[in-house]
Amino acid sequence: LRLLDLAAGRVRWVRDYVTSTCCGEPVVRMTPDARYVLVNGDTPTLFVGSSGRAVRVSAWFRAGPVVDTDLSADGRYLAVVTRSGHLTVFSTVRGQPVWWTRLRGELFSLAVSEDGTRVGAASEETLYVFDIRTGARVFVHAFGKSRIASLGLSRDGRRAVVARKTPEGQLAVALLLTDRAGQAWERRLGPVSVPTLQVSRAGSVVKAGDFLGRAVTILSGDGHTLWRSPPGLEPVEAALSPDGTLAAVVTGSRVEIRKIRGQVLWNTQIPGYALSVRYGGPWVAVTGSPDRTQKVPDHVWFVRVPDLAR
Repeated sequence: LRLLDLAAGRVRWVRDYVTSTCCGEPVVRMTPDARYVLVNGDTPTLFVGSSGRAVRVSAWFRAGPVVDTDLSADGRYLAVVTRSGHLTVFSTVRGQPVWWTRLRGELFSLAVSEDGTRVGAASEETLYVFDIRTGARVFVHAFGKSRIASLGLSRDGRRAVVARKTPEGQLAVALLLTDRAGQAWERRLGPVSVPTLQVSRAGSVVKAGDFLGRAVTILSGDGHTLWRSPPGLEPVEAALSPDGTLAAVVTGSRVEIRKIRGQVLWNTQIPGYALSVRYGGPWVAVTGSPDRTQKVPDHVWFVRVPDLAR
C-alpha cells in the first residue's frame, strides 16, 4: 500500500499489508483530505495518512469475514459489514464501536454519507439506511429477488441509489428518497455482469456501468439518460467528477473528459489499456495494463486534467 503525493511527485509512505477479499484484491477508501486510509479484507486496517501508522480495526470486533467498509469524509466514523450480516459503526476518535446490528441475510455493499449522518447497507434483496450516530433505522426497502451489487448515498444521505442485477441478468438502477417510503424511479439499462455505480455528492447525477466494461450510462437525478456509451465502444468505464458536472471516460488507451451530456472537452492517451478510472480534483487515476489481454490491472497512471473552465 502506497500513499502518493501527486502535487509533490513523491511517495509519502509504503506499508506491506496482506489481505483477501471476495475478488482477491484489497479495497481502499480514503478521506478527501487523506487524513485516514482504510483497507478492507479479513483484517481491515485503518492507516493515519500523515504517518502511515496502522490501527487494526479487526481488534475492535469479532464478526468477520469483512466484505465492505467505508468512512465518513471527516474520518470520524468507520463502518464495516460482514458476510454474516453484521453492520458495525466505529468511532475513530474513541477507537471503539459505537453500535452494531445484525441484519437478515448476507450483506454485500455499504456506503457512508459524506457528511457522516447516515450509513446504508444492502443484502442481496434489501436496502437498509441507519442514523450513523444512534443506529436508529430510518429507511428500509425490499426489491425482491435480485442481487444488489452496489450502493451509493448523496452527501446528506437523503438520496440512495442502488445498482442490482435482476434474475434476467439486467442492470437495474433505482433512486430512493430515504425520508420517504418507496422508490422515486428505476431504470433497466440492459445486460450486465457485475454492476458498477457512482453517485454525485448532491445525488443529482448517477453513473452506472459494468465490471467487464460493456456499457456506461449517466443518468440525471430524475432518471433521464444524459449520456450512454455508443454500441461497440468497449471495454468502457467512466467516473464522475466530485460535483457531478464532468465525467472521465476511458476506453482502450484513450482518456476523455466529457460534460455529463457527452460533449468531449479534452482527451489524452495512456501507454496501456484502461480497465477502471477515478476522478478527483484535477487528477484522473486510471488502472489497467500495457497488455491488452490482461483482465486484472497491474499498472496505474495519474493524469493531470487542465483547467477546463476557461
